[in-house]
Amino acid sequence: MPWQSDFTGMVFSWLALHGEPRAASALAAISEFNVGRYLNDQNGFCAAEAPGFYWHIAHADGQMITTWRDLFVRNFPQHVSTPCASIPASGLAIHSAGYAAVSRAMLASAANVGVSRAAEAYTRWRAMTPRMDATFASDPTWAIVPRTP
Repeated sequence: MPWQSDFTGMVFSWLALHGEPRAASALAAISEFNVGRYLNDQNGFCAAEAPGFYWHIAHADGQMITTWRDLFVRNFPQHVSTPCASIPASGLAIHSAGYAAVSRAMLASAANVGVSRAAEAYTRWRAMTPRMDATFASDPTWAIVPRTP
């Protein structure tokens, strides 16, 4: 469940930010999936579908999925032959309370504690979801942004 993984990532980011000794290593492991799904278009997983509610993590025969491409094909067969740039951002991408907003908050939280490529993923996802920004004025719950040095 991607949205639950995003919440877990935010919690571990907060723990790492506050010095919990083992939080950073747990966050690094969680972030392989959390951050990775926003940066693997070239490996067959379109970032437009990165936020989500429920995904299959095994093939129909029960074998676990091990590649970004297979994860995309299993969960988004309708987009398999569509160029990634043509797929609109999902997860209620224009709403401050949707999966897309939660993902933005997770990416910003991860960037704030130095998770590899999290800031890059945040910048990319924010560019893909520009209409969301205006809705944060009425509901800033997930309006977390990366800190600037």
